[in-house]
Amino acid sequence: METEENSYDIAIVGGGLAGALVANRLHSSFKGSVILLDNHPTLGGKARSSSWETKQWAPNANFVSEKLYNFIANLLQSDPSLRQDETFSFKPANLSFFIQNKIIPIKSLSQKESKVPKILGGLAAQKQWLNLWDKMFGSLQDKEQPLSKSLNISHKDALASTLKLISYTCGLSSWLSLNPKAMEERCEYLENLGTSDILKNLAALFSRESSDCSLTLAFEEQVLTAQKKDSYWQIKTNKKQLKAKRLIVAHSPWEALIWLDRKELPQKILQMALRSKPTSIVSLTKRIKKECEGLSDQMIIASESVIMINSCGNLCFTYSLDYESSINTTEVTKAIKALRRSALKLVSAFPDLELEEESIALHPIAWGQSAQTKETSYVEKLSDYDFFKEDILFCGESYGTSYRPDENIIKSVLACASYCVENKLGE
Repeated sequence: METEENSYDIAIVGGGLAGALVANRLHSSFKGSVILLDNHPTLGGKARSSSWETKQWAPNANFVSEKLYNFIANLLQSDPSLRQDETFSFKPANLSFFIQNKIIPIKSLSQKESKVPKILGGLAAQKQWLNLWDKMFGSLQDKEQPLSKSLNISHKDALASTLKLISYTCGLSSWLSLNPKAMEERCEYLENLGTSDILKNLAALFSRESSDCSLTLAFEEQVLTAQKKDSYWQIKTNKKQLKAKRLIVAHSPWEALIWLDRKELPQKILQMALRSKPTSIVSLTKRIKKECEGLSDQMIIASESVIMINSCGNLCFTYSLDYESSINTTEVTKAIKALRRSALKLVSAFPDLELEEESIALHPIAWGQSAQTKETSYVEKLSDYDFFKEDILFCGESYGTSYRPDENIIKSVLACASYCVENKLGE
């Protein structure tokens, strides 16, 4: 075990859900010293609680899939150091459409019996939906063709408005070039989201004392550079210099390229980062001054292609953009206008609802994978973790072949922890 000051066996960069969970696994079973670095004041990444006091804005505040909730809950429940009366809960989120000042609850975006196409495009859209459903979600799905070619439809068809809105809802900005598998899996993921107080207490993941693992949590430390020199990673943050024998990257590959030289990335990861692009989000958060009845946990404002999340005493409105559009001032301005119109429409429809303050944020990497068919091959190459190196590992929603972020997080976290324990550089 390393004992020299600012010298560690493992450094984890990123305190989102993946970084926090892999730190928990190492804290439980690794013999050595570990440091977790994150540039925010709290854990959780995109699911952390939004805070007006600390100026933290998360597009999915306290939202988590049931699968990932169960994974975290099992880790906590297996810890005997937690109070026996400390319990957590998961509340499935209800989803609805907001169309012409009416709220229309929906159970599923992808079921064959879904009434969404009829709501958005009339009987013609509903007929197309029924005729083409097997090609979108069933046995006739062609994962090699973009959705528009697979279905043989264009933006002029009655079903186009439905597909456009579903793609935006799932963080997929363009349905025309969309991979059908991506739409199916993102729909399933969205339908299993909910809210949980477990995300407010991620620090409990590290409450157990460990005689084998020394864990340091370093918040508000932004990693500026990480370079391999001799047998150590030399890491520079905005506060200090440190070194580590092994590096775990709990950032997306696009984020990692900001502070990590591209020559350090495995070829499969580098190809994905250079030849595909993530999906971006612009968010507008408003504090609820006076609540009202009837607001859903998730609401799709159909006329604006905007998603509203009701959580933590705030309404967060989000608009999906292609990554290239997120650096285009005109496109971002259009997105902000759509977000503000959505907020005004809700206030107009719910006279008792009062909102105050406003925060606008751009999240360049809101979804850690490209869902475009032409870029699918780079995702498919991550079918196992053979791109791990002895001294650098990767975990998070970007690292896996599923378009369900929770599935990639869990698999990559377990793979990282297992690799570190079995290849014990720390002893």
